[in-house]
Amino acid sequence: MSIPAWHEAITGFDVLAIALTVGAVAARLAWLPSANEDRRLQSLVLRRLNVLFAAVLGFLALTSVAVLFARSVAISGAPFPRVAGVVPLVLQETDFGKLWLARAAAVLLLWFLWTWVGARKRWAGWVLAILVGVVAFSRSATGHAGDHGDFAWPVWIDWLHLLSAGLWGGAIVMFVLAVRPVLRQHPQSGDWAAAVVKRYSMLAAVGLILAAVTGICSAWQRVGGWMPLWTTRYGMVLDAKLLLVIAMATLGATNRFRHVPAVLAAVRTRDPRAWLRALRGLSLTSIAEAMLWLAIIGAVALLVSGVPPTSLPQ
Repeated sequence: MSIPAWHEAITGFDVLAIALTVGAVAARLAWLPSANEDRRLQSLVLRRLNVLFAAVLGFLALTSVAVLFARSVAISGAPFPRVAGVVPLVLQETDFGKLWLARAAAVLLLWFLWTWVGARKRWAGWVLAILVGVVAFSRSATGHAGDHGDFAWPVWIDWLHLLSAGLWGGAIVMFVLAVRPVLRQHPQSGDWAAAVVKRYSMLAAVGLILAAVTGICSAWQRVGGWMPLWTTRYGMVLDAKLLLVIAMATLGATNRFRHVPAVLAAVRTRDPRAWLRALRGLSLTSIAEAMLWLAIIGAVALLVSGVPPTSLPQ
């Protein structure tokens, strides 16, 4: 049975919302860890991250509700206008429903913690990370990986892959939207800017490595060999995703080995023009990475909604 396009769209938006939430939490923990650094600039970046996180949480809440209705339609076969009457049964009688309730509780706790505590306390950032991990796990356990059991190793591999996507692409989006504008407006930010750029590069590199390793493991488990890569729709979408990942990784390597050293050298020279020139190169490449990452999320939506070759009847 073919998956409707609207269902694939909801899946893509849901994966995007989770990955962006992971990126926002990771950015807060990794980039602003020290009370001994420039508090004025930290405050400016933190304010932007707060606004972004609130927007991302709203996005996550919407996709969570949309996923529940989409899965209820898929499970029951009921037309969309009548699916509201099916939702309570789905929540009570299915494994998906129980996992979704755990996810809903985690999203509500995210909202509560962010509203009442925010990111002022470091412990709050770690609790936010745990809650986002619960949301990501619910996504993995109710996808193809969950066919082997809610806590089987494919679920954990898929979970790590989703988290690493947030560490990689989500962190890039947060840098482009929250950190880059502050750095442009304060060319004399000096050591603080150097520290943040180093942490940004390291976080993206860790996310890339983890995403590559878990992605290979997950893809091999679902494809089961080389032939399906060019003889099945799932395999061809996976090929397209791989090409996008390679292109994004190439841009990431350009940032890490060319633009980041240029930014650090400009910090040492204290030349505002050199600083803006180096930051422009880092920013443009990061924006290109973010656009490729969005395309990768689109491919992921098709893969999650599709049928892996190993699940096809032999």
